[in-house]
Amino acid sequence: MQDTPFDIDNYSYKITPPQTEHSTIKTETNDTDQPFPAFYTPWLNTAEELLKSSHSSPQNNDLPNDFAELLLPKLQGISLRCLIMEMHQCKQNNRLKGKTTAEEYQYFNNEILSTREFTDYLYGKYPVMARELQDTVESEVRFWTEVLNHWQQEKGMIRARMKKAPDFEEIVKIEGNLADTHNNGRCVLQLSLRDGSKLFYKPRSTENEQIYQELLQWLYSSVGLDIYDYERIDMGSHSWVEQVPYRSCASMEELKRYYQRIGIQLFLCYLLNIKDLHCENIIACGEYPVFIDLETGVGMRAGRGQLKTANEKCRLILQESVLYLGILPIMIWNAAGNGINVGAIGGRENQQVPMKIPHIAEAGTSDMHVEYRYPRTKSYKNQALLNGQYIDAGQFLGDIIKGFTNAYEIALRNKQELSKRIGPCSGGKSRYVVRQTQRYTMLLQSSYHPDVMTDGGNRNMLFYNLYQETQMRSGRMHPVVENEVKSLLKGDVPYFYYRNSERSLFSSDGNEFPEFFEQTAMDGLMQKIVELDNSDLKRQIQYITFAVLSLDNQVFLNSYGKEALISHKASVLDETMILRAAGHIGKRLADTAVFHQNHSEAGWISLMPDQRGKNGWELQSVDRYLYNGLAGINLFIHALLTVIPEESVPAKERNFSEAFLKTYSELRSLAEILDQMFFAYTQSAEQDVNSTDTPNTGAFFGEGSIAYMYQVLYQITGQEIYLQYAKRHCDILPRFFGQDQSFDLLSGNAGAVLVLTDMFRLTKEEKYLADAVTAADLLLTQAEATDQGIGWCSAQLKQPIGGMAHGNSGFLLAFARLFRYTARRDYLEAVGKILRYENSLYDEATNNWKDIREEAVLSEEMNAQVTESVAWCHGAAGVLLGRVNAAAYISDGDIQSILQRDITRGLEKLKQTPRRRGYCLCHGNTGNIGILMDYARKNKDQDILMECTCYVNELASGIYDGSLELMLQEDQNVGLMTGLAGIGYVMLRALHPELPDIMAVEI
Repeated sequence: MQDTPFDIDNYSYKITPPQTEHSTIKTETNDTDQPFPAFYTPWLNTAEELLKSSHSSPQNNDLPNDFAELLLPKLQGISLRCLIMEMHQCKQNNRLKGKTTAEEYQYFNNEILSTREFTDYLYGKYPVMARELQDTVESEVRFWTEVLNHWQQEKGMIRARMKKAPDFEEIVKIEGNLADTHNNGRCVLQLSLRDGSKLFYKPRSTENEQIYQELLQWLYSSVGLDIYDYERIDMGSHSWVEQVPYRSCASMEELKRYYQRIGIQLFLCYLLNIKDLHCENIIACGEYPVFIDLETGVGMRAGRGQLKTANEKCRLILQESVLYLGILPIMIWNAAGNGINVGAIGGRENQQVPMKIPHIAEAGTSDMHVEYRYPRTKSYKNQALLNGQYIDAGQFLGDIIKGFTNAYEIALRNKQELSKRIGPCSGGKSRYVVRQTQRYTMLLQSSYHPDVMTDGGNRNMLFYNLYQETQMRSGRMHPVVENEVKSLLKGDVPYFYYRNSERSLFSSDGNEFPEFFEQTAMDGLMQKIVELDNSDLKRQIQYITFAVLSLDNQVFLNSYGKEALISHKASVLDETMILRAAGHIGKRLADTAVFHQNHSEAGWISLMPDQRGKNGWELQSVDRYLYNGLAGINLFIHALLTVIPEESVPAKERNFSEAFLKTYSELRSLAEILDQMFFAYTQSAEQDVNSTDTPNTGAFFGEGSIAYMYQVLYQITGQEIYLQYAKRHCDILPRFFGQDQSFDLLSGNAGAVLVLTDMFRLTKEEKYLADAVTAADLLLTQAEATDQGIGWCSAQLKQPIGGMAHGNSGFLLAFARLFRYTARRDYLEAVGKILRYENSLYDEATNNWKDIREEAVLSEEMNAQVTESVAWCHGAAGVLLGRVNAAAYISDGDIQSILQRDITRGLEKLKQTPRRRGYCLCHGNTGNIGILMDYARKNKDQDILMECTCYVNELASGIYDGSLELMLQEDQNVGLMTGLAGIGYVMLRALHPELPDIMAVEI
């Protein structure tokens, strides 16, 4: 070839694909679907010849085409990017001929790519690509030969076992790409047979499925249900598995039994710790849910010896719960917060997958290129149908819970028999997932980039990045990484397993990593049986309830009703009922606490917004701070213990259930544990500023909230130690002022200003006032000036907003209070500008301050496109709170006039606002009542005070007798601002107004 655009002399490679003349592979392809046939056809012909030479038994003439259909995508995955790049280089060098891009592509394929000179150049330039193509062909041929030989040897036995006619033995079609490849290209294949049967070839034993079915049969029969069994012929190294049909239920009774069976299987998988049972691994066969791929027989439990904190134990409880088995609805998210449900329950087809994958764009043209698109989920067989129609799984929550509870109670009553029945598990093997398959897939895709295909060392280095992901793990991972790299270099997804009664980990090629696990899987299973009890049953039912109800976003919608927030009046607070209700919340806290070893630490699990996704919710271990975490819980517990002193408990015994006397002791112990945890945290932060959980300084989420917790504890207990630790933690705050990116009351320096002025008020020490001034002055330099005044934009906000949590009402409170103590004129001017901007958001038509946050950053209380909010965090309630408190700090006539006008507006709006579904402090009824009650007391408004009194009495009664319907995200949240602790605190403060007003960061 003359005048070539490629330097043949510099690249040479010895591979020469055979130009087979008598191929039975159909090579007529649509270039849009299968580009570059001139390059791939020789490889496919070579593979066909190798397959023929290695397996001489008579075969269906279409099998070579089935083989090619499975091999071609693998070859394309390796080389397609290199071919596209070379075509682009030819085009840039004006080497392509044609009037259109389609003709230019055809010229490249037919006149350049088909020549020996060019393929020699390609294999020389991309030696890694050439080697990978050759290795893939060889491993694919080896695997198919293995499968066909097994079939030839075993088909008679299989036909007899399954009682099939002779034409069962003839293979009509083989399909693959049903699962990942492991161990030199092995994967699951589906065989279609002449009699219409379909059979799966699995390159592994199905012993796990057999043991699982036997245990399931025992549970089913114990509650009067039968099992769907399907043929599995286990040959040790491989298995033949009958296809399970996907079909509808014929009646509602069948559908209800389907979900009852799902509940029973949910328990069995929970017991055995079998995970990754997502929507692809279940088939709804009428009233029978059938799991079809159980590579794990007994899941490996995490070792308890490595747990260092109660927080870690909380996370472990969640990881080993029913939530993470894959059966219940479970979301996967992308960085933008979009997600889909991939659970066996509720996972459906045609959902847009939140991760982009490579896609060939403008195929069949010289402009062909790789771009990344969001794919859509394929058709699954997991959805239970009634006469062909899907009915929302949420309607069958009761049936799922019934099945789960029945199975759990059978295990509880028969622990000894259960221990015997799991005996066969001890001799089995289970897969161990070192990393998510998605991570391996991404690495493999990246390793086929042209830049990597030129040098095998570059590809090795890419895979050895896995070492960086294991830096924080022990050295035991190093040989595992070496094995991962070895598998990836073969194009396989690494595969590891363990023997259920051993502590070693094994690779697919038999390498052993001794004592990899802290205990054996069977040890963990036996311990799990011991741990089964009624409290765990109750916890798992709560998790099931959350997961199934999460399918419906309406469950979390904090909508407004028609009933007025306040209407009826009561002259006297019902002290007995309020104390009972607060005690009831205290008991919930005591019952749900999670303790670290020796009760040295405590933690809780709460339902909170999933930070990874829009409108998503997740059960999480609580953090350390005031808003939803340990600090807020600690405040409520101390307040309860203070309101009900220990010496008065016997005298007030009639006010409580007998269980509360025990609860009181548990709460006292919890308070001591939490105090010691916070003392240790402050001491650590003093020694190392980087040891704090966050650099945030805010009064509700950040280090300021820890200092504020100490201040409140000092106020309600009078114990000097809290004042000392408040000082010590306030001394930490200035270190973080410069890192503040939130600015606001909740998380930023505005909250720190309030905490530091509280500290000044308590101690009269000027340094705290000076630190508050430093934080405030920094805030002024970060303010956004507008035509209407000033505001602040955090990283989540594109424009300043109103309201208390993140907006100008919170900044108003900070600067107004600081002006009181400093009398600095610029702070008063800032107050005026803050008011002017926030009041530019006032909407006379609704008598409210607009919430102008974008949908992407709407906080959790909205969870829908709500145009107006009346709450502590956003809207008239927080505005009223801010204005009432600011009015006490500023005497300037013009400012006072604005404040009083806004107080009138906010009060009227709050009185007219109907009740919401939610009762929390941040964005629920109880927060609004707390604000109204505080206003009424400061302004001696007896009518509003009596209306609030009536509300608190009703609230307490509803909590105590269980008639109050809390939203799911409140009932399963123990925190201060969005959960039970805050509701309890407002009730206590109704009885004892001397308790600090936390919503205003007052002491």
